[in-house]
Amino acid sequence: MNRAVLELNDHQLGLYNHNGLMFSSPGYVVVNGKHIQFGQQAAEQSRLNPLGTNNEFWYRLGMTPLTRPVAHYRHYADVAHGHLMHLAQESGFEGEIVIAVPASFSREQLAVLTGVLKHSPFTPVAMMDAALVSASHQLAAGAELLYVDVQLHQISLTRLQADGVSVRRDAVSVVLGAGWTAISNILVQTATDAFVAQSRFNPQHSAAWEQQLYNQIAQWLQHFQSGEQELIARIHTDKNTVQARISLSDVLDALEPVFQKLAQHAARIITSGSMPVLLSDRAALIPGLQDCLQAIHHSVSPEQLAEMCLRVAANAATQSTNQNNTVPFLNALAIDAVRSERNQSPVSPTANIGLTQSKAPATSPTHLLHDGVAWPLPVAVYHQVERGLVLASPSSALALNGTQQRLFMIDLQDKHIILTADTESITVNEKPVSERISLQTGDQIGAAGVVNGMQCIRVLGIGAAHG
Repeated sequence: MNRAVLELNDHQLGLYNHNGLMFSSPGYVVVNGKHIQFGQQAAEQSRLNPLGTNNEFWYRLGMTPLTRPVAHYRHYADVAHGHLMHLAQESGFEGEIVIAVPASFSREQLAVLTGVLKHSPFTPVAMMDAALVSASHQLAAGAELLYVDVQLHQISLTRLQADGVSVRRDAVSVVLGAGWTAISNILVQTATDAFVAQSRFNPQHSAAWEQQLYNQIAQWLQHFQSGEQELIARIHTDKNTVQARISLSDVLDALEPVFQKLAQHAARIITSGSMPVLLSDRAALIPGLQDCLQAIHHSVSPEQLAEMCLRVAANAATQSTNQNNTVPFLNALAIDAVRSERNQSPVSPTANIGLTQSKAPATSPTHLLHDGVAWPLPVAVYHQVERGLVLASPSSALALNGTQQRLFMIDLQDKHIILTADTESITVNEKPVSERISLQTGDQIGAAGVVNGMQCIRVLGIGAAHG
């Protein structure tokens, strides 16, 4: 069946099929007279034509008439339809789609979205909460977590909860004015201050110079995520090239008001101090956000999200009793629907749900998370009758006695992170481990009789164990 997945996040709408990404496009439109541009080209010209630019049509999706004209469009739903037509034309796709929508979308917006899609080349077969699909497989029965994602104009905090049967969205908190637009403005202002201080050159005196800074932001974030403490920003003028050094410490200081606002929202939605906080790939790019929320970078690629959406939609279709031809919206998933064999991946041969291939060194786990504490690898795990689980460095291995047993050890072997089991009770992703297995970021480790599971995680800025 020719079916695709649309991840509807206005930071970057993505359309995926079984081969992977077909086309992506940020939620921007620029109008120059009768000429209308959507997507990346519009984003890269937004500072050159601010009065003709709009990037709020997904955020404010609805039928209310526009207060400021945007070409011939009557309301934001019309603009959203234009963006979908652009996506269809550029991707060359038409047919059935499964849609992953942000947790912040209201019932009214979902209804408007359904109406807009009816007049497009896309036929929606299911809608589902993107946060729920992205993070549900990380939850054990009886557990809960907070998933953090970012859009153009807001950051969404989604609390997920699992019982013995299903995983459901329990609560949502939206932090307005903390999305990519606000973050980008702060970064550009920090860069402008650096240019003025270091060379008395003000990039904001020219829209073209300012646009150059905005177009460099994605590259800056990659530099900071890789652990660099400062970077060089450059502006090309008609006469020469001007550059300035931007330090991570200055960026973090400038982002502090955003972090304070975000921490306040998180405190209201987090139910316990031990609740894990997971960041999407987009959210993890924001410097300092991981430390602010004491969070874990949850590495699920868009291709992995798409594969999960297709599988969940297929499972829902086999159980559907829908007689009204309405588009089902899923805000709760059966636990069985979010589990998969480790090596099954219809979208991409290298995509494993919740896992990252070991061939890329930067994706190997660096720590073992247990009871809210991240233990650096290598590590040995013991079970003691009096104390329960005991974790220790293998180099300081505990002396075994009658009440203590080593369950497993994780260390580096041939550039792979290997778990060696000392008992048949060990499981990885709910599958028994007979002796040895290679681990990846996101893997869940369990042991018979142990209530609290363990998870392999990667702490940003720290290389894999022994390399």
